[in-house]
Amino acid sequence: MQKSARNRRIVVALAVLLAAGLLAAVLWDAFAPKAEKQSATSFAMGSVLQIDIYGGEVDLCGEVRDAVAALDQRISRTVDNSYVSLLGKNGGCTADGDFADDMKAILALCEATGGAFDITIGALSDLWDVGGENPRVPSAGDISAALALTGYEKIESVGFRYTVPDGVIPDLGAAGKGMACDAAKKILATDGSVTGAVVSSGGSILCFGKNPEKGLWTVGVRDPDGGANDLAGVIRTGECFVSTSGNYEKYFELDGVRYCHILSPFDGYPVNNGLKSVTVRCDGGMASDALSTACFVLGEEKSLPVLSSFGADAIFIYGDNTVSVTDGLAEDFELTNGNYRLREK
Repeated sequence: MQKSARNRRIVVALAVLLAAGLLAAVLWDAFAPKAEKQSATSFAMGSVLQIDIYGGEVDLCGEVRDAVAALDQRISRTVDNSYVSLLGKNGGCTADGDFADDMKAILALCEATGGAFDITIGALSDLWDVGGENPRVPSAGDISAALALTGYEKIESVGFRYTVPDGVIPDLGAAGKGMACDAAKKILATDGSVTGAVVSSGGSILCFGKNPEKGLWTVGVRDPDGGANDLAGVIRTGECFVSTSGNYEKYFELDGVRYCHILSPFDGYPVNNGLKSVTVRCDGGMASDALSTACFVLGEEKSLPVLSSFGADAIFIYGDNTVSVTDGLAEDFELTNGNYRLREK
């Protein structure tokens, strides 16, 4: 019976992920031309990977799938021999050039966000187990112990060799979906016959080239209080990456308190600062994904200089249903849900 119940939970979880992943696809079909395209849907990096490519003379969907699968083999904690898994289990790994480049960029993001985005948060994530089989509110002592094992500065490198102290658990989950979009863009950019494409990996989206009919792409910003297909608004944009982090993605409730999966590397607790979601648009997938998490942790005011340093913009949705949009996105974002209102500047 336990196995049957667990299987049902897995099926339900996959259905939810598929619905979330296909939300963007529904929007693209509504605004995209009825032109010939190649499409594919698969499951990668713990989420739905949706690919729609306009133009392209070869099976680029297959190439994108393969590239994301190869990335997953390098960075996933759940892949036994991935670099990240070896780093956490063995305290060290010798990387190839691709992973070394990834780590250099990721650690730079950790530093640029003042540690609000931190890839050594694995011990805290495991402790809380939000979205897992045994979510719980840990004791203050256990949280302090996990915090002692958190801090991106603990990762050391000499050449291609990376090491961490015993007990430190690297976890690239807060950047992985955006990295998948980066991998997709690298492939699409090398094929001159592609006119446009949209690739979605979980909460991260790549808009590549142009919408062949309308020029701009339309990306939905989810209503944090609604279902997978409910929107708070839309972004009309050219080529870019868009990522969203929110407290509705994974959480549990205890005694009327919601505990979300986004944990603060500063105090070890789920973030509870009045935000429901943060959506970031910028010119890099890894950056958009990491920044959406960092901005959720930091809150709007502290996020603004960080966003500015990356040439990025964001949409902050608050618990009181107000929405704040940075200046660079103001003309491209339309609030379409009457339950929300724009904050006064």
